[in-house]
Amino acid sequence: MPLIILVEDDAGLRKNLTLLLQEEGFQVVAFPAAEEAEEKLKTISPDLVITDLKLPGISGLEFVSHLKKKYPQVPVIIITAYATLSSAVEAIRLGARDYLIKPFHPEKVILSLRRILELEELKEENRWLKEELSRRDKFEEMVGKSSSMQTVYNLIEKIAPSGVPVLIVGESGTGKELVARAIHKRSARKEGKFVPVNCGAIPETLIESELFGHEKGAFTGATEKKKGLLEISHAGTLFLDEVGDLPLSVQMKLLRFLQEKEFVRVGGTTPIKVDTRIISATNKNLEEEIEKGNFRKDLYYRIQAVVLPLPPLRERKGDIPILVEHFLNKYRDEGVNKREKRFSAEAMELLTAYSWPGNVRELENVVRGCIALSEGTLIGVDSLPPRLKEGRRKESRWRGSWAEMQKKFAEKYIREILKEAGGNVSRASRMAGISRRHFYEKMKEFNVNPEEARGRKGT
Repeated sequence: MPLIILVEDDAGLRKNLTLLLQEEGFQVVAFPAAEEAEEKLKTISPDLVITDLKLPGISGLEFVSHLKKKYPQVPVIIITAYATLSSAVEAIRLGARDYLIKPFHPEKVILSLRRILELEELKEENRWLKEELSRRDKFEEMVGKSSSMQTVYNLIEKIAPSGVPVLIVGESGTGKELVARAIHKRSARKEGKFVPVNCGAIPETLIESELFGHEKGAFTGATEKKKGLLEISHAGTLFLDEVGDLPLSVQMKLLRFLQEKEFVRVGGTTPIKVDTRIISATNKNLEEEIEKGNFRKDLYYRIQAVVLPLPPLRERKGDIPILVEHFLNKYRDEGVNKREKRFSAEAMELLTAYSWPGNVRELENVVRGCIALSEGTLIGVDSLPPRLKEGRRKESRWRGSWAEMQKKFAEKYIREILKEAGGNVSRASRMAGISRRHFYEKMKEFNVNPEEARGRKGT
């Protein structure tokens, strides 16, 4: 519950205000003088301070001045029976949020206090959202706050400036190209081109020409000279997606390029020097491919100076609500009525429970399809593909360690109590009996968005 410091030298009024605030669900610490309150502020962090203007010793205005220098984030309400225009102006100048004249109706204090705390709550939400947007801007469309994704972000920051070859490994749909683009954008080559090529999508008869280019007349249909993607990526980055699908003949030519920094076009004789960084990606186990004779061991060691693993979506379930919100915003205008949409609580539960074999790409396509098909603003279970409903895991409700069960209960409790409070964090924290700051910490831990709770109210 929000903690209020009250400074009032009138014992009767101090007692009455304390009881009133406590009845409204606030925790109150009251003092007759500012000096005592300042001493207490060294050990506690209040959500708001209410102070009389006329006080023994340090005056209310002096107290506000001290507060704003040491604790600028704490809002202040001034109450006084000796109101003057000059004192009111000075109080606002020093940073007081409101100025109430005695005698006042008790409800006026409560209204003022709640209005200020709600504004503080909005500021806190805005800071939270700005942090999220900043993080999204920082890593393009890579979305997620899980510990595994934080590890990915840290690796990107470390290896991007080095220029060493990078091998990104992970299942299909985990966002390997996004990672490659993020590395390129943070490298010294960021002004150069980022050239992606899907090695598995180009026929074996064409892949060598696509990568290294060809001279006129090199083969039937080669009516003119053509630069390859390797040459086009000079001073930039060449991204070899699904590098495990390269034919062995092309692997040999790529190895020579990595060793000599030059190559010869198909049908040509003149070596061409190119300065490009190679970033590769695969969903295969290349060591197994080496054992099968499908991939060269010497090339494997050349392309993987650094290995960057990407976690599958099923191992970072806490990121699913954030990803869903991201895709809802991304594809909102593709809907039938082009209005903001949201998933019902039941639909979101199925989205979170599903194993997502196609990873983030599959989730993106599901959200996009739901937006296109849904006519209302609420996307329910009926809008989800059948596989999400049929494939719902039937696990024992008691499965998991004691710590896991505690964490699951805490997350569900935070979501439900926030829903009960209509998304109002101050109200939810009072209901939970913890401070607003503590409640925000739990929201961040469990990736809970207050807007989601507001949207679900009444559904």
